[in-house]
Amino acid sequence: MHQYSVPYIHVGETVKIVYDYSEVEIFLDMRRIALHKRNPRRNGYTTKEEHMPESHLRYKQTKGWDADYFIFQASAIGE
Repeated sequence: MHQYSVPYIHVGETVKIVYDYSEVEIFLDMRRIALHKRNPRRNGYTTKEEHMPESHLRYKQTKGWDADYFIFQASAIGE
C-alpha cells in the first residue's frame, strides 16, 4: 500500500479515494482536496510540501544542514 498526503487540516478525516493507472484523487464531501501522480512503489509515501504545516517545512529544511552546508554558505560571503 502506498500512502498519499492531504492538506494537514484534513488529517484524521474520512475521505474517498479515486485512482486509475496514472493519478490518485482524494475527495472530502464531494470536493477534491488532493491530486497526486500515482506511484507504484509499495509501502511508500508521497507528500506535497503544500500539504505540510509550516513547522514541518522548517524541519524539512534543516535536515540537510551539516558542516559542509555551512562551509558552502560561508564561502559565498568570503573567507
